Formats: sequence, structure tokens, C-alpha cells
Amino acid sequence: MVLDQVEAELEKRKLEYQGQKCELWLCGPEFTLADICLGALLHRLKFLGLSRKYWEDGSRPNLQSFFMRVQKRYAFRKVLGDIHTTLLSAVLPNAFRMVKKKPPSFFGASFLMGSLGGMGYFAYWYLKKKYM
Repeated sequence: MVLDQVEAELEKRKLEYQGQKCELWLCGPEFTLADICLGALLHRLKFLGLSRKYWEDGSRPNLQSFFMRVQKRYAFRKVLGDIHTTLLSAVLPNAFRMVKKKPPSFFGASFLMGSLGGMGYFAYWYLKKKYM
């Protein structure tokens, strides 16, 4: 519902500044904090895989063109980067940091869970073969 309101606002700006040669943003021809916030939100939705559901299916063409324009801005690319590099920069360093801080408990817990799972599977397989 909120994205519908944003789509309507972008459509209003498009009609309001029709015929003028300027990039249109959420609050007019100037790039504002509202555009930064909306761009970051859309970036996060795309990162989560929800962009197709909310705007890339053609239901919100103004929002789609807005996000394409925001992605072309140098500062946006520099801060948030590409969707594919976001995963690497957000997830992997934290995973390595966690392993570096507590390797024994992390590896011990992983080994324990894998062992229990493996023993459970083989017990199930053995009992199934024996009694069925």
C-alpha cells in the first residue's frame, strides 16, 4: 500500500513537470533525503528478492524508473554498491569474524550437529531395513 502511494506521488511529479527537461524525483526536480531513503528501501527489497513482486512486474512503472535512475547515481553505487556485491560485503565478513572469535565452539557445534544428524540417518536406515 505504501508503494502504491509512492507510485501515485511519482506520477503526480511526472504530470506536474511535464515538458520540462529535468530528472524527476519524489519531491520534484531536486534529489532529496526522501529519495535517498526510498532508494535504500528499494535496494533492500531487491536484495531480499522482492523487487519482482513489488515493481519489476510492470505494476509500478514510475517506481521502476525511479529505482533505475537512483542506481545510476555515483554516490548510490559507491555507498550501497551492486546487489550482488552486497551479499559478499554484508554476510561474509561477519561469518569470518564469528569463526575467528570463537572457532572451537563454532566448529564443535557444527561437528556435533553433523554427527548427530548422520547417526540419526544411519539408525533410521538400519531400522527401516531390519523391520520393513
